[in-house]
Amino acid sequence: MSIRFESKNVVSKHTTTAPLLSHWKRGCKCIKFEAVHDLHAKDQRIACLEGLLAHSKTAMDKEVNHNSQIKSDSEKLQYELRDAMDKMEKLSNEHRKLQENNTHRQRQLEVAEKKLQSREQEITKLQASIERNAMSRNRHPSTTSIERIAMDGIGHPSTVPLQWV
Repeated sequence: MSIRFESKNVVSKHTTTAPLLSHWKRGCKCIKFEAVHDLHAKDQRIACLEGLLAHSKTAMDKEVNHNSQIKSDSEKLQYELRDAMDKMEKLSNEHRKLQENNTHRQRQLEVAEKKLQSREQEITKLQASIERNAMSRNRHPSTTSIERIAMDGIGHPSTVPLQWV
């Protein structure tokens, strides 16, 4: 009798657990479906984030290259600026030296012009003296040219050499 009782128990347990198992099975399917759906959504989100990461890396690489180019250009321009500043300083020094030289030459020119004016005045005086001598020769034909020079005050008769007379 005990065997029969056990089989009734098993059947009754089985009939009471079958709906539970069916319900549990449906619950598991639902959970599995939700898990698959969540997994699929998370995979899509990961793929999207990987795409954004790749895009960000590409953009960052472009920016790094652009910044490197800008830095290179900046260094080149700084070198050119230093070179231009050095040239400007050299030209400025040359300009200052040329101005000093020009000032010195202008002073020399002024001195030469004064000497020239003095020489021109002496020439004018000598020409006037020669003209007076020529006029006085016409008046006094007996005097020699040496005596005439001596009379004009250019020379004194005592300083005139005798061989000229």
